[in-house]
Amino acid sequence: MAERLYHNCEVYTVDASRPRAEAVAVRGEEIVAVGFVEECRAALGTGHEEVDLGGGALLPGFIDTHIHPVMLAFFEMNAALGKARSIADVQDILSESAAEAGEGAWVLGLDFDDQKLAEKRMPGRQEIDRGSGVGRPSSSATTVTCSSRTPPRSRPAVSTPPLATLPVVSSTGSRTVTPRGRSERPRHRSSCR
Repeated sequence: MAERLYHNCEVYTVDASRPRAEAVAVRGEEIVAVGFVEECRAALGTGHEEVDLGGGALLPGFIDTHIHPVMLAFFEMNAALGKARSIADVQDILSESAAEAGEGAWVLGLDFDDQKLAEKRMPGRQEIDRGSGVGRPSSSATTVTCSSRTPPRSRPAVSTPPLATLPVVSSTGSRTVTPRGRSERPRHRSSCR
């Protein structure tokens, strides 16, 4: 089992009773001593490797699980449509989210893929109405859709994600907002009309 003495450094221990040390002794994957160089040497057997850190700092290990906590919270707070396998599933998920969100609140659907649905198409405006509740604005990660009775003043002000094109469909027609904010008419007929 490899033994190492890390020394000639300032060790930040994150221990209030001894916030700093000058050496760390390691056996295999276990820290066996933290403190002065001589006490750490004494904790190791002969033949250990000494690593001179040249006056640098030695910090405790940081584990970054790379979970993006803000994005995790965003996904947890909205309707997860990734498991939907039919428009009826989408409606059920939107209905449940609408009930949790309360009257007048937006329902945001994420992780939606119409190609995973049995119907292989986007749900229409009336189908979204049945799921989210008539008059309630709703949205997916790639489209923002107003249900058929959403008053004009509560229609969404679209903020476009970077490097994306966001189709916007409403009861008054549809247009596409590009990353630079230009509006274009869609090249194909929307299934949400």
